[in-house]
Amino acid sequence: DALSLAAGAGRSELANLLLGAGAPATPEAVLLAAKKGHLDVLWLVLDAAREDECLPELVSARNAKGDTALALLVARGLVDAAAKLNADYRAPLADCSKDRRTARHARLRVLLKQREQTAAAAANNNGGNVTTTTNSRKNGHQSDHHTEGGGGHHHQRKSHHDDPQNKEDDPSFFGKEGTSRKNPLLLDSNAGGAQTTTTTTTKTTNKGGGHDSD
Repeated sequence: DALSLAAGAGRSELANLLLGAGAPATPEAVLLAAKKGHLDVLWLVLDAAREDECLPELVSARNAKGDTALALLVARGLVDAAAKLNADYRAPLADCSKDRRTARHARLRVLLKQREQTAAAAANNNGGNVTTTTNSRKNGHQSDHHTEGGGGHHHQRKSHHDDPQNKEDDPSFFGKEGTSRKNPLLLDSNAGGAQTTTTTTTKTTNKGGGHDSD
């Protein structure tokens, strides 16, 4: 039929047109597409068979030697496609060929490939999680470092301005002549009792003089 010819020749566009026009998916088209390695045509035919609910019949169909499409794919080295045929289209593994050696070889190749694919998918998922966790930890470390640095700097400025021992080192606490602007009475008391007595006497005299003038 025309679909089998298109499958054997790898004419995917023609096969798509034929299937769209109502041509039935046939076992011959599946086996020819698998034997020739025309995967695009093979998936088109199998998808059409799934819609027509005849997929189990097509994936179990055998050629004259007793090989199914899965065994034909493995024989061509298309193990990835054979694994997909088993996983997505439920093609049988145990009896994919009447020849026991061929069937055992195909089954082992497909199982190993599926195990490799599962391990690779798990590694990719774990790698994404590790990368996300690592980035989160790095971002958290940078945030903590920035916060601690800012707090330390703020604490240093606060201690520099608020520590009484450091006020004398600040030029803003000195006048133009370099003299201290602290309380004169406090300075006079440190210098001695005589100077304190002189300052008090002066203030009393000025107050009394003002009273006499009145």
